[in-house]
Amino acid sequence: MHRHLQSFLVIYFCCLVVSPIFGAQQLKSNTVAEELLFLRYEGGIFSRIKWAELLIRNNGFGVTRFERKEKGSAEIPLQLDQDELEAMKTLIDATDFFSQKQGRVAYTDVGWCTLRISMNGKQHELRFDRIDPRLEPLTRFTWGLIRQSIAISDIKEQRDVYWAKGTVKPYGRGGQYPKAPQPKTLREPLKDFIRKSENRQQLIWAIEALSSVTTEDEWMGFLSRELNSSKGARKILLLEALSSHPFTGNIPTSHHELLAPLFLKNLRLEYRNWPQFSKEKQQAYGSVIRFLGGQCYIAAIPILVEMVEKSYTNYPDSSWVDWSLSFMPVGAINPLKLLLDSPNSEVRARAAQIFGKILVMNPGPPDNAIVEEQRKQIKKQILNRLRNEVAPILKRLSKDDPDDWVRKAAKRSLQQIERGWNK
Repeated sequence: MHRHLQSFLVIYFCCLVVSPIFGAQQLKSNTVAEELLFLRYEGGIFSRIKWAELLIRNNGFGVTRFERKEKGSAEIPLQLDQDELEAMKTLIDATDFFSQKQGRVAYTDVGWCTLRISMNGKQHELRFDRIDPRLEPLTRFTWGLIRQSIAISDIKEQRDVYWAKGTVKPYGRGGQYPKAPQPKTLREPLKDFIRKSENRQQLIWAIEALSSVTTEDEWMGFLSRELNSSKGARKILLLEALSSHPFTGNIPTSHHELLAPLFLKNLRLEYRNWPQFSKEKQQAYGSVIRFLGGQCYIAAIPILVEMVEKSYTNYPDSSWVDWSLSFMPVGAINPLKLLLDSPNSEVRARAAQIFGKILVMNPGPPDNAIVEEQRKQIKKQILNRLRNEVAPILKRLSKDDPDDWVRKAAKRSLQQIERGWNK
């Protein structure tokens, strides 16, 4: 009995000693098996981060950790779907990673990397400069995930959003900077950034970036909700940013085309209160009106004509309305003709001036919208309408109108119509 008890105690003691060792080895084995890819980047002197690490596991789950030079570290989780995970494995196979030999590392000012991959029972590790042609496009994909995580962190912390814009906009500067492999992960952080930002330039960059990761309808709908919920200085800031140049030229054409209905909706809600607008609000809506005219958005004509007829605006504010109407002559000639007989001399004079501006501004559809020959035909038709329908009225006003300002305005526009289009 004593001998059996002694044997049992020996076996039990061995189990206590061996089990943790075996368990630790098993845990280590599982960890290696779970890890698919690990990349560590040591930032160079020109890098904005001290270091960054990317870990991707076989199930697609991963995490990016990094530390900025200007203080602040972050940890951003990520998830690769099955297609993205397969893409990464394909890139690993394509680069023949497990056959690559350790080369010389120059430790340049752009930094260097350590890459470890565990796949199909094999594990291999390489150290290399930030850019290694042997490992492209695998390292472009992995570095893109790191840039994506840094961008998400910047956005969430209300830092400079220009970095984020660069991760989702089309390739620039020769395509040397990797883009975010999962651009839609920036969508909600960008929306939250826009809701909170009071910096005009940062706001513009964030809205530009959002246009690259959303459909035009989602983008416009989000901006519409923001304008609906904004008042005072916040709404003025949004209107100025959205109608400014070069912002309107830095977004996709499909998104650009939806700015006009967005602006018209907001103008229609408020234009009759123009005389009560602050100077800043008048300037913001003036920029909106110029945009509508530049886009030849004819749906805006009734509102703009009413703004002339009711004298909602005075100089210099009136120039925004007059300029836009002169850019849309096809739809504006008939309603403006009626204003030439207005009982208000100021309205008659403004309408007369706009007819002269039509030919000075050389309006027409936006460039490249139609072929040049069609454009010439439209301009010819406009000039014929001005000479046949408008010139007789202007001639009468230039001689018989009791107001000197009206007579002079009619005379100048009549002379311009007789000369034709400015070359």
